[in-house]
Amino acid sequence: MRELHCLQANAAGAYRRGAAVPNQIEHVVDHSLTLLKEIRPEPLGTCDGKEYHFFRAGTNASRPVRLPLLIRNSELFRQGWYAFHRSARPEERRYDLPCDEIDTLLYSASMAFAICYDLWKPASRKTPGTFFEVMLGTVMQSVLPSLARISHRVADSGVE
Repeated sequence: MRELHCLQANAAGAYRRGAAVPNQIEHVVDHSLTLLKEIRPEPLGTCDGKEYHFFRAGTNASRPVRLPLLIRNSELFRQGWYAFHRSARPEERRYDLPCDEIDTLLYSASMAFAICYDLWKPASRKTPGTFFEVMLGTVMQSVLPSLARISHRVADSGVE
């Protein structure tokens, strides 16, 4: 888990300095999937006809997850992630990949990381959100390169 934290912190730091970090995101997700490899998802229930599961490690349980959207195989994720970034068409401001493949890749990336934090660092509630921000910012930067990306932090007295 320490390595996952370091991988995420490095990606977030590079992102804050203005770098595109698709490779770092792939490393974070790959390590997350490795940590989750031996854990079997447990059924949670159905809502609106969709089945939800969760993961458990000791006494900690993860957030609900939709297994049909979660790529659990690192190699399949890696192949999809590279195909996704190769499909970027900044001149057209879009990705040239089917929407359902993009949904599955982004869901898998954000959820694999978040599940690991739910299980092994449950007190760290902000880190999964930070990773989500870095991931989406990187995804958007690939197709909207001319738009400036800035970061805002909320200080005690307001926005900095």
